Parts: sequence; C-alpha cells; structure tokens
Amino acid sequence: MRASSAEAGVSRSTALGAPTTAGAQRVPAWDALRVSIVAGVIVVPACVALGATGEWVYREEALSAPVARFLTVLVGILALFGLGALFYIAGLLTPVALHRHGVAGFVGGRLLRLGVPLVLMLVLVRPLLNLLMAWADGRTPSVGEVWAEQLRVLDTSGLWFVAVLLLYSLAYALLRLRDPGRAAPAGLPAVSGLPGRVVAGLLVVVAIATVLVRLRWPLASNSVLDLHLWQWPQYVGMFALGVWAAENRRTGPLSRSLRLRVGWVALAAACALPAAALLGAADTDQGF
Repeated sequence: MRASSAEAGVSRSTALGAPTTAGAQRVPAWDALRVSIVAGVIVVPACVALGATGEWVYREEALSAPVARFLTVLVGILALFGLGALFYIAGLLTPVALHRHGVAGFVGGRLLRLGVPLVLMLVLVRPLLNLLMAWADGRTPSVGEVWAEQLRVLDTSGLWFVAVLLLYSLAYALLRLRDPGRAAPAGLPAVSGLPGRVVAGLLVVVAIATVLVRLRWPLASNSVLDLHLWQWPQYVGMFALGVWAAENRRTGPLSRSLRLRVGWVALAAACALPAAALLGAADTDQGF
C-alpha cells in the first residue's frame, strides 16, 4: 500500500495534469509563474500610464526621457516573454481539463470562468470607465450614448487576453469534438521534455508568421474585441506547443543543452531592447 501510494505521488508530481485532479499536488513553479505574469499584466499599463511606449486609457506626462525609456524596456521585456508563457501554461492545462470534464463540461466551464468576466467588462465596466473619463474631460455624454459607442467598438480593455484565451479554448474543444480521447488524462508521468527540434521549428514559424501577420495588422492596430492580432503568431504558437506537449507527455525538464541555447536567445532578445531604446528606435506611440 505504501509503495503504491508513493508511486502515485511521483506520478502526480511529474505529470502535466497534477494540479487538475482532486487531491493532487500543485506544481509550485507553475503557480509562481502565473502569479508573476498576472503581476506583469498589472505593471505594464502602469508603466504605459507613466510614459512608456504603448497604449492605455490614461496617460501622464513622462517623468523624464530616461525614465520613459527605462519603462519602455521593462514593458518590452514583459511583452516578449510574459503572455507567451501564460498561453503556454494554458495550453498545457487545456487537454487535461477537457479529458476530465468532457467537451460540454469544458466549454461550459470556460464560458463561466472567462466569458462572464469578459461580458461584464464589455457591457458594464468599460462603459462606466468611458463615462467617468468623459466627465473628467468636461464632456457630458448621456449614458445611452456611451453604452452604444461601447457596443459598437466592443473594447475589452485590459481583458483582451481573456477573450483570446477563450477563443483558443473553444477552438481546441471544437478540434477534439470528434476525438476527445486525444486529450491528456491526468496522472500520467512525462516521457521526456520538449525536443529541441520542436522548439527551434516553433521559433522559425513564429518569426515568419509574425512578419506576415503584421503586414496586415500592424502594431497597435484596431480589431474587434481588441484581440491584439499582431501578437497572435506567438500566442497561437505557445498555446499549441503546450497542447502538443500535454497530449504527447513531453512535459518533463528540458535538456541542459536546450536550456542553455534557449536562455542565450532570450538574453540576446532582452538585451536588444535597451539598445533599441537608447538609439531611439522604441520612441514611438505604436507599442510593441
């Protein structure tokens, strides 16, 4: 009995689905990463409001040019690595959730947890914010006018990534509608980490797709629900990578050589942002 319990504990701790089964152990690293990303989601609009490059509903005058460029670099680093990691984790957890709840239960849960806050933002919070900002500017539009304009533009404000995640989740459910068995059950140990060729291939595909997508949807371009379509190559790629890793049990640690190569690439990208800011290349109103 003790041996089987120990084996079950090892299985839960090494499995992708560990946090999703009743009584299963949580994965502290995932919790810490998600908390860090949520903190970044809060920090980014604060930085933009204080002068960093980007768009937000409220902006102060930049404290100084050096401070504005420092904040721009911080926003850029968070934009490069933050939400991509969030979508990867979402992709990891999605197959397990669908396997546990079934397609109908999974869709219902996502509509409740993601759809309801999104609707509240669209029809209540954002119109109220627009009305308060109009009054602060000395304008006096009616509540009906503000609400009608919000329904026309469907501005999701800070919850745009929730809308994107909901769309990705529903797309996965539709994809697995005829074959829900492909979704990953919880409790199975990982067979290995991500292969280097998969990671390298994803980098190439995301880079090429980003260039092509931004020919049609440039940085900070408008879209329905403010879906940030110019960032979709990264988000779709990371979400799909998480789903693939979950379904193929490739959720173990990366090899040391792959960690080093990926780390050097990430460091080079992070160092390029301060250089761009110092050269003035990031001093635009287009965001990242």
